[in-house]
Amino acid sequence: MDLAYAPLCDAGHAAAIEAAAAGAYRLYSPNKAFGLTGVRGAYLVTPRIDRRLSSAAPSWVIGRDAVALLESAIEPRARTWLAQGMPQVRRWRARLAASLLQFGLPVRESPATFLLAKVGNGTRITAHLRSHDVRVRDCSSFGLRQWIRLSAQPPAAQKALLAAIESAL
Repeated sequence: MDLAYAPLCDAGHAAAIEAAAAGAYRLYSPNKAFGLTGVRGAYLVTPRIDRRLSSAAPSWVIGRDAVALLESAIEPRARTWLAQGMPQVRRWRARLAASLLQFGLPVRESPATFLLAKVGNGTRITAHLRSHDVRVRDCSSFGLRQWIRLSAQPPAAQKALLAAIESAL
């Protein structure tokens, strides 16, 4: 189970996710939580010893940037920083959802830092937003062709996003 977004959920959702995944192979990748999506570092927690994994592992090692991320992510200072910042991010996500609803767009919030907005043709809207230097995720690859995924951002970024969306609708 990929748990890359679990640290970005509130405590109740994170606990439920962990409980549901207790017997599964759990993949943790702290790069998303710390905003370092280009750093590829992860670790796997298994429910039991599985010696087959050693022989299935790739022959290459991760870079020192990923090692530094993995080592740093477990430090109390990093965990505290993340916990202290998440309430603000949740407020930004709620503000974004409310603004999108004012445009009449259906919204699906997640327990993490992003939400989905139903915009009609997700591919067309994504291209329009990119032409305005706004990056969103077209949800067509998930089978949701009418939706885009938006991350919680500070007010200035939300203002630019909302202006670009309004010009596209």
